[in-house]
Amino acid sequence: MLGPVDAPVCSTCGLRPVARPGERCAECQAPTRPLNALGATAAPDEALAAGQVLLGQYRLERKLGEGGMAEVWLGHDQQLDRPVALKVMATALARDRAAVARFEREARMTAGLEHPHVVAVHQVGQSLGRPLLVMKYLPGVTLSTWAAAQRPRLEWSALRPKLAQLVEALEFLHARKLVHRDVKPSNVMVAPDGHVTLLDFGILKAVEGEQTSQGALLGTPLYMAPEQVLGVADLDARADVYALAVTVYALLEGALPFKESAGHPLLAEKVGSQAPTPGAKRLPPAAVKVLMRALERDRTRRPASARALLSELDRAFDAGETGRGPRAGLVAGVALGVLVAGVG
Repeated sequence: MLGPVDAPVCSTCGLRPVARPGERCAECQAPTRPLNALGATAAPDEALAAGQVLLGQYRLERKLGEGGMAEVWLGHDQQLDRPVALKVMATALARDRAAVARFEREARMTAGLEHPHVVAVHQVGQSLGRPLLVMKYLPGVTLSTWAAAQRPRLEWSALRPKLAQLVEALEFLHARKLVHRDVKPSNVMVAPDGHVTLLDFGILKAVEGEQTSQGALLGTPLYMAPEQVLGVADLDARADVYALAVTVYALLEGALPFKESAGHPLLAEKVGSQAPTPGAKRLPPAAVKVLMRALERDRTRRPASARALLSELDRAFDAGETGRGPRAGLVAGVALGVLVAGVG
């Protein structure tokens, strides 16, 4: 999270608020502090404190959040007099040379990205023996928190503009042969004016680049495509399409598509069972069908791109359950208005 601290939510599924650190999420049952790449809970980093100046320029103001890989601070750029967000690698990982090398390589990869819907990286460096990223500070809330505030339920018409911006960010990455690998609601920031920015490129991967070391599971399991869980070498954009489908389903339905253990992509792939079709209560059948195709274990059966998935969802929601979706209703209303005007 790179904006003000909003209601604390599960760092794994990004759907449910949690009351206290260490409490398990009611949705996915994950502990609120995620595991780091070494397989252990990240130790608290007492070396960072408000008032410290990193890289001789950035004064730490307050902690915005932390996870297994890093902690994020609101900072003040004393040279340019502007707020910034600093992502500093966790102490436990900073002692792992392979993890440091990966962080620095991917940090520099991220710093070369410039897009309206991708968080801007100002500087890459190292301070107190740990790598860090200096990023643009983004006021707002995460997509999960924004969705939770849409009462009594989030509609496709409200989500669609946010989703379209997220799709633009993903298409930008995919065109450059990059895979985000951790698309989920808590990694998307929504500004007060509705502008959407994709965050957290700590595990960004080049399709034709260095491979993840064997046994390293990077990302959020509940949103991961099966091939990502299995660590296939030729991971591509369709892994992000899978995660995007989980995100859309979770936000609109208010629950993850696979809640039973047999439906978890990791277990389903290992035992070779077909993941069950969830019993959606809010989504129209046409939309569920599209999302289930995007969640296929066989990636060749998924929509080929994030934009293709969005187009298919547009058609599904237009059709709705009775063929009179939001846009059909709008067209009918306009036609009726014209008819009444003509009669008058």
